[in-house]
Amino acid sequence: MGDFYLGEIRVFPYGKTPQGWLPCDGRMLPITQYTALYSLIWTNYGGDGRSTFALPDLQGRAAVAPQYNPLAGPLFRIGQTAGEESHTLLAGEVPGHTHTAQCSTLPGTTSAVAGAIWAAAATEKTVYGAPASTPVSMNGSAAAAAGGDLAHNNLQPYLALNYCIAVTGIYPPHT
Repeated sequence: MGDFYLGEIRVFPYGKTPQGWLPCDGRMLPITQYTALYSLIWTNYGGDGRSTFALPDLQGRAAVAPQYNPLAGPLFRIGQTAGEESHTLLAGEVPGHTHTAQCSTLPGTTSAVAGAIWAAAATEKTVYGAPASTPVSMNGSAAAAAGGDLAHNNLQPYLALNYCIAVTGIYPPHT
């Protein structure tokens, strides 16, 4: 497989884990057995730092590069996780908007909905009329709330591949 650096993460298109590598599945490793790897990744991905440290967990996650804003500080730190697979929108997350319903001030002339708008009721069966040249907005209570308070899928398009980390290899030089 050639030379590779200790701690290097590679993507493999098959489900087997090559020799000298472990899956990026968040597992805990003993520091005493993987001292060199621990010296590179510390407890960035978990562990107590006394006897254990964790490998990165890329199961069901998209990897992103760390990002730093000189004014605000780190936006994404090494080992930071964020996001969710599903999300229920809260009212504060929906941009302000209105739903306008138009109606006629003239008395209704039909009970048929097609081609008509709401009108002042002439009888209990004639609540629709021809579209008026100057329709007015109805009271907001005329339209019922929509939505069901259920979570929606929040996943980007994806392709599942086998991410593995080298637990043996050349200790990477630092610049």
